[in-house]
Order: sequence, then C-alpha cells, then structure tokens
Amino acid sequence: MLRSPLPLWVVPAEDEPPHGLLLRLAERNGIQSQSQLSALTGLSVRELRNGAGIERLAAVAHCDPAHLMNSAPIVSDGGLAIRGERFSARHAVRQSVRRLCPECVVESSHHRFWFDLKFVTTCPAHGRKLIQTCSCGQPLSWTDVRISKCCRCDNGDVTNIPWVQARPDILEMDRWILSRLRVGGASSVPILDSINVGTALHVIQNVGLLDLGGYQTAWPEPRDFGVSVAEARSRGFRILKHERLNDVLDSVYTAFAASNSGRAATIKNSYGWFGEWLLDLQFQEASARIHETIVVRATRRKRSQPSFRNGPGLGHAT
Repeated sequence: MLRSPLPLWVVPAEDEPPHGLLLRLAERNGIQSQSQLSALTGLSVRELRNGAGIERLAAVAHCDPAHLMNSAPIVSDGGLAIRGERFSARHAVRQSVRRLCPECVVESSHHRFWFDLKFVTTCPAHGRKLIQTCSCGQPLSWTDVRISKCCRCDNGDVTNIPWVQARPDILEMDRWILSRLRVGGASSVPILDSINVGTALHVIQNVGLLDLGGYQTAWPEPRDFGVSVAEARSRGFRILKHERLNDVLDSVYTAFAASNSGRAATIKNSYGWFGEWLLDLQFQEASARIHETIVVRATRRKRSQPSFRNGPGLGHAT
C-alpha cells in the first residue's frame, strides 16, 4: 500500500466527492496552497473532477476507493455520469467556481458533490440559494484550501453571509432533481420519474418555454422572456407535475389556428418549434407520453391527423 504523504487523515463524509475530500485533507494538515498539496500528494482538483487519481487519493486518505466513487463525476464519451444518472454535456458541472450552502457547512464542514451541479441552484435541506463568494466578497474557487473561505483573505467565513431565501418553485424542482441522485426525498412526478435526469432537464425547460412563449416557430431561449434557465425549468416542472400540459398545448394550438398560416395542422406545424423538437427527441417515456397527449387532443379536434413512420412511440408526424 502507498504510504500516505500526509500525517493526518479524514474519513469521507456523506455526498463528499473526491476533489472535496482533497480540499479537506489540505485543511486538516494545515497546507497553505493547492500547489503545495499537489507537490505532496501528486493529486489535483482538476484530475479528480475528471475521475483520475481516485485510487491514489484513497491510498493517501486510507479509505475505500468505492466510497469515493459513489459521489464522483465519471467522465466518458464527452459526457458524465453521477450516481448512475448520465448527462450528455460535461458543462453540467461547474469547473472553476466553487459553490456551497453555508448551513450545510455549519452542520458538517465538507463539500457536497451536488454543490457543483449547474442545474441545481438551491439547498434542498435549508431552503436557501447556494453561494459562490466568500464573506470578503471574493469568489470561491478551487485554488482555495479551506472549505469556509477563499484563499485571498485571512478571516473570511462563508457562514457569516446573509441568508437568501430560495424561490419555492425552484426549490421544489431542485428537491426532485436531487432526490433522483439519492440526496433527500421528493414527491413523485410520474411523467419524469422513468427517464434519466439529463433528458428530464431538457424536457422541463422546453415545456416551460412553450408556456412562456406560446406558439412560435423560432426556437426560444429563457433570456428571450427575461427569465433564468432555472425559472424556465421550474415553470415546466410545475406544469408536468400538476398535469397541466393539456392546457398549455390547447393554448398553443389555438394561437396556431388563429395565425391563418395555411399550414397543415400536423404536430410539427401546430406546435411550432416545440413540435419540431419533440419529433426529433430520442425516444423516452416522457416524450412518448407528451406525444400521446398531443395525438389525443388532435384526434378530439378532428383537425389534425398525424401519421407515424416509426411506430406508435415517437415517430415523425407528416
């Protein structure tokens, strides 16, 4: 076994990723900089964030590598996986900015893997927004060697930062997302529970945008409506959770019919960019159920008769 270059060790904490454990090892051993830490251990935050060096870290900390892997982002094929959930883009995880919940740090001074997830902006346990600055005003980063402060000041302490209450709708969505990653618990959302979280994020954002913009042919972005990505997603999440998709679809179809475009009332035409996106979406349970909803509504109107070339699931409407 590799002899540890550090005299003091730490036990991996709940939801602590490998790069978070490295930060805590630095603090435990009084190390003053990341460069000094790397020189002593041969490890870096960047490598550990990409899944490299975990075996060596386990040897340095005298712990089981499997325990570290449980909360580690695993990078492969241009995407990443966390606790069995796959995300298509590596930018789903913040690389430079370090974020945290001060209340979590008060309870246990360690980093949690979900602090890094771009699509999570609140703490589900404490109902406050995650922060990314030290109490001195400087940004937290991965050059820091203390969980509760940045490396630029002497007496900073993130636990002194004033509480900023999270929006209830965004908090509700974040709780559901994190429950899928085995952090906390949340009520079921049947249309979303059967698909991977990465696809679910895509679905709820586009349903939210459809509700915000109504019938449009151009593909919109949250900024087009003056909202954040989290706000657009929370809107879509509430619609799907409370089964209000029918109302949104009817409103969009009504606007299409009033446009007098002369275009055939197919799924692709009737719902503009949303219909086009839905038809191109890789088959999954949520997309199939949205398709079914649209087809049922169209059949009732007897004004749209979509045909499918690829079976009853996703297919392409003509």
